[in-house]
Amino acid sequence: MPDYEIIFRTATASDAEALVRLINRAFAIELKFFSTERIDLPGILEHMKKGTIMVAEETGKLAGCVYLEVRAELSYFGLLAVDPDQQGRGIGLKLIDAAESFGRDAGCTVMQIRILHLRTELPPFYEKLGYTVLRNETPPQIPTAYQPYQFILMEKGL
Repeated sequence: MPDYEIIFRTATASDAEALVRLINRAFAIELKFFSTERIDLPGILEHMKKGTIMVAEETGKLAGCVYLEVRAELSYFGLLAVDPDQQGRGIGLKLIDAAESFGRDAGCTVMQIRILHLRTELPPFYEKLGYTVLRNETPPQIPTAYQPYQFILMEKGL
């Protein structure tokens, strides 16, 4: 496959349905923990109201996305998703870098992420990128979960 330039831009409402498909494909691994997909159309639209969704686009198709939110001096990213057909090409790392730049440009000094503790491969990945564990959080449990779960809050200085 030839290398094409990846363009980063802010998602618009017209991207919402494609974002639902992209995120749910990327998070399909979590269907072993939950009986429902990660997000639906109302969920995406709610995220768009609260923060920003940055997309990585290549030749007019969404290759990845990340949700961004500025909370005073803290910035937060979540829903980092790369199309499974595009994984292994560094798009996720580029989205993380773009998320951190977004936070710095907004005047934030810290980036936070929340990851599902059942995804045991994620803490070591983020630790290699400079993130440290702050604490575990037990959210209200949703009925579609097959087992109890927690989130791991991690952060990195910007």
